[in-house]
Order: sequence, then C-alpha cells, then structure tokens
Amino acid sequence: MTYKEAIEQEINVRDLYVLTELLEKGDIPISSLQMKNITTAALTGIADRLSMRRLIVRKRSKQDRRSILLSLTEKGRSLFPDKIEEEEKIELTE
Repeated sequence: MTYKEAIEQEINVRDLYVLTELLEKGDIPISSLQMKNITTAALTGIADRLSMRRLIVRKRSKQDRRSILLSLTEKGRSLFPDKIEEEEKIELTE
C-alpha cells in the first residue's frame, strides 16, 4: 500500500502499523502490538476502528479463551495486493 492509497482509504500511520503487523505475523493478540507512545487503550481504539471498517476481526484464542486475537479479513488483506502476490510466489516455489 502506498502513502497515497492509505490516505484515500483514510488509514493513518497507527492503523497501517497494525494492519502490516497482522499481514506479516498472522493472528496475534493485541498485547503484542505495543508501540512506543501508544497506550493499550489507544490500541483498543485502533482495533475498534479497523473492526468497524471490516479490515480486521477479533477472535478467541483456541489455546487460551481469555485471550483475544486480531486477524486480517479478506478486505484487510486486499489492501496489500503486492504482498499477497509475493507470498503466493514463495509458496509456489517451495
């Protein structure tokens, strides 16, 4: 995703950070997204906003039902077509 595309999609830097972390790492708990100068409450707000836009979903961890994982939706993944194509190429060559 380019900077221009992020602006057009109304995605700010913090949102983009969360989306790219999910794209690179898969399903992760919100607590693992700690950033400098961003509180847990702010991360919850980011997750709420991205969830309302249907870019991510929250789901319970199978290992620990108390833990909530964040996961990209297809709509969220579609924001990164170049990254998805790159992953598909890697899978085909393995």
